[in-house]
Formats: sequence, structure tokens, C-alpha cells
Amino acid sequence: MHNCLLIVASDMIYKPSIDSGSVADFILAFFLSHWFRIYNCQPFKETFNRNLKTGSFKIVEMLFRCNILALVGGDSNSHYPPTKVIIRDDSQSRCIGEFGFRYEVRAVKLRRDRIVVVLEHKIYVHSFLTLELLHQIVTLANPRGLCCLSYHSNTSVLACPGLYRGQVRVEHFGLNVVKLINAHDSDIACLTLTFDGLLLVTASTKGTLIRIFDTMDGTCLQEFRLLVDTHQFIAAFGSENTVIIVGMNGRCSFDPVNGGEMSRQEYVKFLKTDSRPR
Repeated sequence: MHNCLLIVASDMIYKPSIDSGSVADFILAFFLSHWFRIYNCQPFKETFNRNLKTGSFKIVEMLFRCNILALVGGDSNSHYPPTKVIIRDDSQSRCIGEFGFRYEVRAVKLRRDRIVVVLEHKIYVHSFLTLELLHQIVTLANPRGLCCLSYHSNTSVLACPGLYRGQVRVEHFGLNVVKLINAHDSDIACLTLTFDGLLLVTASTKGTLIRIFDTMDGTCLQEFRLLVDTHQFIAAFGSENTVIIVGMNGRCSFDPVNGGEMSRQEYVKFLKTDSRPR
């Protein structure tokens, strides 16, 4: 099996429901060269699948749990190149908007009032209602398409790489405030926001420190040092003041009021290290 990609539809593994405020199930999108499937993860079941006759897609992003999808074509797609974003209403099987760019799209993020398109050196923020361009953000080279959003209706926060190595730019759109956080000495490897956008977790390509910041003043509230040097992990906020670290470590708890070091709650060794003598 090849040309395979697995995507979490939100940057947060545990995401409060928009309607109830409770912890909602999360969604996975899984696709091969010409089809994709959407799964509900608890209980685990297929929600729907589509066979894309026009060619391959490299990005499938879902707006929460509804039928609105953002699609970005792959290199072999003659109808939808990797420089174009298609906003599709799957319930009506029609395109409701599209954006074309000169350069390849690296990521797309959705919330009910914003469409965020990430290129390697620039981020475009559009209104979901009118598709109007609202903001343009210049970043350091960002080939991974690093960017995250808050999802609470009362806050509108975006975090992305800044213009310098290890820097994170936080945009509080509702407050018209920009905060630059010097998070690490090396390049940012991953970042994500809490549901309300008030906390940010980051990790660098060096892979030894996970840090949590207050997005309003840029204060580093807590950090956790990994016991092993690994470059493969995903950091995300979990439930009950925890951070999910997928890689060599499991879950850590943090104190959002008093700060200090994070404490490990769980440890699961996902990666097998080579113990053979060299």
C-alpha cells in the first residue's frame, strides 16, 4: 500500500464539542491515491467514503463534524493541482468555493468563520462566509505547513512560525493583538493551541523540550524535558490539563496556575530503539 496519508481533522486530540462543551469524539480522514474515507473514532466506524475520479488529493480537512471539506489536489491530479484549495459541501456534492495560488499549498485549517491556507512562506486567512481575504502573514520557511487555530466561538486565535528560527507568532484576531514568542533555539517542529487559544504547546526539531506558553503575554508556564533524544512526536492538549506526546513518551500533566515542571502521567514506548552494538 502506498500514497497513503493519515490526518487528524483537528489539531487537538480531545476537542470540546461546539454545542455541548463536552469532550467530543475526534475524526480521522484516511485516503489513498483516488479515494478517501472519514471515520468516527469513538465508537470507531466509517462515516462516509468517496472515490475521486479526477485524480489524487494530498490534503483532506474537515470542518468539525459537518459535511464541509477542504481538498487540495496531488501532483497527479489534472483537475485540481496542489496549488488550489477546493471547499466542498459533500452533502450537496458541489464546490462552494476555491482558492488558487502560485505556490504549493502545505496545509489548510478550518473553523466556522475562517479558512486558513498555509504556503511555505505565507499564510492567507479568508472569511468563510464571503471568502474575502482578511489577513496575510509572512513566515519563516514552513514546508510542514505548521499552523493551528482556536475553535471556541468567543476567541479567534492563530499560531504559526514567526520570521526567525524557534519563534512563534500568535494572532489574537478579535483583540487585534500580535504576540511573538521565542519558544526554542532550534526550528519549530510542532505546535498547537487549546480550544480557547489561551495556551500554546510547542516542540522543536531538537526534540528534547515540550513547552507551554500563555498566548496573551508570551510567558512560558511549564516545560517538560524528554529523557531520550527523539525527533518523532506529536504534541497536543488533552483533557484535564494534560499534554499528549506521541513518540517516546505518553501523557504529562501541567499546572496552568502555578507553573513549574510538568509531571509524566503515562509512558508508552511507541518507537523501538536499536540496542545492537555498533
